Amino acid sequence: KTKLAFTIAIAMGVCPMLAHATNGMNSEGSGPKGRGMGGAGVAMANEAQSIINNPAAVTALGNRRDMAMGLFSPNHRGFEITGNASIFNQAQTSDTNLFPIPFYGFSKSLDDGAAWAFTLSAAGGMNTDYETNFGAVAGDPGHTGINLAQMFFGGTYGAKISDSTSWGVTASLAYQQFSAEGLQRFDSAGVTTSVGSVTNNGTDSSTGIGLKIGFLGDLDNGATWGASYQLKTDMSEFDKYVGLFANQGELDIAPTLTLGVAYPVGDGMTLAVDYHYIDYEAVDSVSNQTSLFSPGVVMFGATDGPGFGWNSISVIKVGIEAQTSPGMVWRGGINVGESPLDESGVEMSTSFLVPGTITTHLTAGFTMQLEGGSELTGVFVHSFEECQSGDFSASFGGGEIEACMEQNFLEIGYGTNF
Repeated sequence: KTKLAFTIAIAMGVCPMLAHATNGMNSEGSGPKGRGMGGAGVAMANEAQSIINNPAAVTALGNRRDMAMGLFSPNHRGFEITGNASIFNQAQTSDTNLFPIPFYGFSKSLDDGAAWAFTLSAAGGMNTDYETNFGAVAGDPGHTGINLAQMFFGGTYGAKISDSTSWGVTASLAYQQFSAEGLQRFDSAGVTTSVGSVTNNGTDSSTGIGLKIGFLGDLDNGATWGASYQLKTDMSEFDKYVGLFANQGELDIAPTLTLGVAYPVGDGMTLAVDYHYIDYEAVDSVSNQTSLFSPGVVMFGATDGPGFGWNSISVIKVGIEAQTSPGMVWRGGINVGESPLDESGVEMSTSFLVPGTITTHLTAGFTMQLEGGSELTGVFVHSFEECQSGDFSASFGGGEIEACMEQNFLEIGYGTNF
């Protein structure tokens, strides 16, 4: 109980700093073991974080506790605007390049193959922090940027359907924090439905209840399959930013679908392949076209108003793990997805705030057995720099904008069975 309370306190303390954008606004995977395999693992149950991928994994974990801390470094994210007829011509690189990402999970077996678990995780977010005010006018102080942090407190129950198949369900309290600075150019009549509720209002919070269901089953020759679906999570509005997000401050969490298999490919080796779909188009504030904006007609904050113009994306995750000795396992993987930014380039105007350009990640990790049955797991993820160009809104002087991002992530986890 003391460890759990301590972990929750730490998580709540760092929550305002969280930012983890890889597959769009979503993490590339869950847990140091899963991340070490490119994020694949919906068909595996080898750490408490496996429950994040697939609630049915709880039935195969036994009595287990996992703690992890990651350091996320989006070390290069920025933009350049050229050819603008107004005052927006500039190039900036975001500051604040190190973010802690905590996790805690606990699972407990029950009778007849059932089990329950509790997890606390950070599964997504986005951060930009530019040192000068974007499109500043005289007297506009401070930086430009946003910070979106997402935390999930999940309770999971799972049970056997048959000797070879399990199901599970996770109900989560979703908690978001958001702040924006330096967007004074967008905080005026004719641009927003709510002047004064666009920028520089400090940190606001939002809550909702999420639901994820999953299935895990055995195949021939030691192979396994898994499937999970997370429903769209309806979140309460950000009251301080009703003039920025569509539908008066609404920023819901997108639904996801994951399908995968894991199968042995040699002595002590397992190959895992996942297909992951993130339905950003189900969330108006994320998917509504930026080009919908029309001064005085279709404004930011309006019902069905402009969003970031993101598309839904598909991601393929492939990973392999190999036990090289009784106490040592090595992992490697690749995660390749689509950019949510519109390929035509006509929906790029807000990409300076959310440059979700990353498409390719390479991962490597290990697990070392310790005395007493516990284990130490580590993973390193490199997300290759990706740049994407497109049109800057004609309503703000036109021109072209290029957004770029590169990321690294290091995570260490400690797990034990009891």
